[in-house]
Amino acid sequence: PVYHIAIQNDGANGQIGPEAAGTLVQLIDQRVQAVMLSMRRDGGMLSG
Repeated sequence: PVYHIAIQNDGANGQIGPEAAGTLVQLIDQRVQAVMLSMRRDGGMLSG
């Protein structure tokens, strides 16, 4: 998989704020869930 993540930093100290960090975590969680579900399909790595 290829991921394109853009972070718009509005902080003056070069650090992302808690809202941006939370959004990034949600994005990654959703993508991981989608990948795991695709691996459970017939013939996928997790189909067992």
